[in-house]
Amino acid sequence: MRARSMRRSVATNASTSAAGASHPDAALFSAVNGPAEQSAIVGASKKLKVIVGFDSPCVSACGEKTYIGSNAAAEGTTTADVLAKLVNYKGTVLETDAAPSFGTLEINMRAFRKEMAKYKNITLLPLQYDGGDTSKDASIVRATLARYPNLAGAYLGTSGLGGEGGVSALRAAGKIPQVKVVTLDGLPAAISDLKNGYQEANISVKLEDLGGGAVKAAVEALKGQSLPKQILVGYCVLTKTNLSLPQNQQCIYVKSSSVPKG
Repeated sequence: MRARSMRRSVATNASTSAAGASHPDAALFSAVNGPAEQSAIVGASKKLKVIVGFDSPCVSACGEKTYIGSNAAAEGTTTADVLAKLVNYKGTVLETDAAPSFGTLEINMRAFRKEMAKYKNITLLPLQYDGGDTSKDASIVRATLARYPNLAGAYLGTSGLGGEGGVSALRAAGKIPQVKVVTLDGLPAAISDLKNGYQEANISVKLEDLGGGAVKAAVEALKGQSLPKQILVGYCVLTKTNLSLPQNQQCIYVKSSSVPKG
């Protein structure tokens, strides 16, 4: 990417203290826990030439030049439609999420539940929080199976983490493939589960467009270019049969990935 040849510095560390210590010209901030981080990001915006939000938005305007992120509402809606079809539009469905007020995860969760409510023959159980912890997610799934042995589907680990615990609990109970599982973010555990048939689908953001787009926006802002208020990137619905498709590769998390040229 041409941004790498720029002499101006762009910090990609979400820590406001780290950004202040390194004195960058621009910084990228992800407000994962929006309410807790809002004031710190506003403070950083007053000290730096440019800040760009990415992945998780601020609760309200925090001085960012633009925001680059996934269309979390669309992802949540799509997930509901995918899972509803998998369970043949009937039965009991579980959803686990990380924690309240976690940016895009909250948006995703609300959209999922709103869309799932449209399917009158599906009973969506009360939302349960796993804190992104595999053991907690597994515990939730075991308790749910004890009460609802005919569970039809589950949207697990909305944080992108923790869901593998629930999948393991389902496998231990012999409930795969009875319980259709969908998760968020194409992390290695989720991709492995898809390949092995333990999950049916995974919804994941286009990572190069997300990260590369955020850096590009910061460089353009430093050049004085005008930017839209937000730029939403696409996502993939990953399944066992489409994992190898070229257009889905940037939705699969790897230890290191190249940034697209532009």
